[in-house]
Amino acid sequence: MKSSQVLDMPDLMSARVLFHGEIPVALKPARIGRIRESVDATVRWDRFRSLTESGVLVETLATALACGERPLHRMQEFWSREGFASYLEELGRPLSWLDDDAYGYGLDRRPPTASPP
Repeated sequence: MKSSQVLDMPDLMSARVLFHGEIPVALKPARIGRIRESVDATVRWDRFRSLTESGVLVETLATALACGERPLHRMQEFWSREGFASYLEELGRPLSWLDDDAYGYGLDRRPPTASPP
């Protein structure tokens, strides 16, 4: 491809959703893009409000969305059903830490330089 050519962005509404059995495939772009590390570097973690860093929550939420998980509540049940505990164990996080309260708090955090909408 020539450098002068422009790539068209795909329509996200027509994107194919991965099946739950493809969690490792859905997680890979988040890992390649270092979503967890980027979020953790910009969002302050309050260990008293959430046992899990916002980066882990955003990374797992993006993976769940790519797998077609809707609505986004009872996420702990989703991860348990899909056998995702081994990945969390690698991070030193038990599955019980990925509850709805943790996701709500994690998504409520903003980088310190962000201004309210």
